[in-house]
Amino acid sequence: MYNERVIYGLTDDYHVAAYWILKNDTDPSISHLRIMANRLQLAYPRVTKVWAVDNEPVVKHGYMSAKKGGLEDRVLFKVLLEEQGVRIF
Repeated sequence: MYNERVIYGLTDDYHVAAYWILKNDTDPSISHLRIMANRLQLAYPRVTKVWAVDNEPVVKHGYMSAKKGGLEDRVLFKVLLEEQGVRIF
């Protein structure tokens, strides 16, 4: 299993504004993820949507495509986050 989770922060037009990798996180609770998501939004005010996902290769590949691609790639990455992860807000 994957020992890492990633929190992705997206803007209204689905740009990935920021992401944090939580390595060897000892607190897997939902409240901890919400606190981390709120901290990410405070650090990057453009963030309006946040997902938490396991750090899997398919997600990393989707992120790289969204980063280099256009709106369609960003929307596909958002769909991937919806399928693979949990929306925090």
